[in-house]
Amino acid sequence: LRSLLCVASEHSVWIALAGSLRLREMRSLVNAGVRPNCWGVRGDVCDQRDRTGQMDLRKVTAWRRAIGSPAN
Repeated sequence: LRSLLCVASEHSVWIALAGSLRLREMRSLVNAGVRPNCWGVRGDVCDQRDRTGQMDLRKVTAWRRAIGSPAN
């Protein structure tokens, strides 16, 4: 993944990473040097991980803090 991200960056290509990601997995990937332009986190930020349910502001905030995204 790191190699793919490097090549994409060299060619100004934006990369998103998704697929049932959880916060702990994202942290492991970041620790391994994997930092895509975008994280797909749909289920992990929903109440009880139910994608048809409500988003949980606490979970969204935890993700934003973990990736270093400023609050708007």
